[in-house]
Amino acid sequence: FCHFIVTLRYFDLLIMIVISLSSISLAAEDPVHENSRRNLILDYLDYAFTCVFAVEFLLKVSLFH
Repeated sequence: FCHFIVTLRYFDLLIMIVISLSSISLAAEDPVHENSRRNLILDYLDYAFTCVFAVEFLLKVSLFH
């Protein structure tokens, strides 16, 4: 199953899109107003990106076992 998911045609494209969105969200943070609503939303997005990267990691690591 993991091999099937990782070798899907659009899996790498999806990961590259998530990396790009994560980079954009990091650049969009406001360092002056740390408790702003925008930073709060970007913090939640950061957790979502971290989950996507963790799933990618687990899928790719499970290929070698």
